[in-house]
Amino acid sequence: MVGHNKLFNPKKLHIFSVVSELRNITRAAQKLNLSQPAISNSLLSLEQFFDTKLYEVVGKEVVVTSTGKRLLKHWSKIESCYQKIFDELNKIKLGEQGDISIAMISTAKYFMFALIKNFSENFPKVNFSCEIFDRNQIIEHLLTHRFTLGVMTEPPHHHALTSIRLGENPLVFICSPKHVLSGQSNILFESLSNQKFITREYSAQITQNLYRLFEQHQSTPKISLSINSTEAIKEAVIEDLGIALVPYLSVASELKSKKIIRVDFDTQALNNNWYIIFVKNKTLDQASQAFIEMTKMLFPKIPILI
Repeated sequence: MVGHNKLFNPKKLHIFSVVSELRNITRAAQKLNLSQPAISNSLLSLEQFFDTKLYEVVGKEVVVTSTGKRLLKHWSKIESCYQKIFDELNKIKLGEQGDISIAMISTAKYFMFALIKNFSENFPKVNFSCEIFDRNQIIEHLLTHRFTLGVMTEPPHHHALTSIRLGENPLVFICSPKHVLSGQSNILFESLSNQKFITREYSAQITQNLYRLFEQHQSTPKISLSINSTEAIKEAVIEDLGIALVPYLSVASELKSKKIIRVDFDTQALNNNWYIIFVKNKTLDQASQAFIEMTKMLFPKIPILI
């Protein structure tokens, strides 16, 4: 790497390139809106910096030396790099280009990629990176600036984080078509409570919602199987190992194909909400801000999008 003391002022190289193009210091001064002495001093400074002769003056005409021509060849590449830097940073400033990193809980995958697809149609040069974590890891990654945005249900209570509500996360009880509750209408809690349940891990928000329902009836669910994967829960339900409380979006396709049946029990009181999270005092780039605004607008249309 070139040391700091070996760096030079690019403005002086630009002046030299204009003088070379016009082959005259007076005309270069007029084009650059500089005085002739300023042009001459800049050229002298360049020659002193490189310790070589870069041009000759023949009459009123400037003739670039072979060394000067080689320098201008390199300057042409450098100038092109400057332009690329300016263009790229300007696109990032306008939100047309950039990188968005998202830390999300696992069930967000059922709608996040539909949102990214829609966003990418308008902003094709914005790159995304997404990873799945539990809510505590998401909070940690946001606070340490590993990720720009977090997506989870129920906002974290942390003074350094801002939460924006996207919309409701409808929950449903599901069962196998072979299950005793399949096809029954207006199921009461007494019938529900007698069943075996398949749940996420105890710390999962949706499992806490299930326990909250049973606490309201001074009861405890009969947990027959606990799995830290909604996909695995769906497979276990299909095999008729029990019923489960899951986000509606996670089983929309299975309900449509009737591989899984929705238990006719009112879950409205159990529903929670989706939130997009970011650090309160962090300056978000335009791409991230645009993605947040689009997500707020499109989230209610998610069932249609997917």
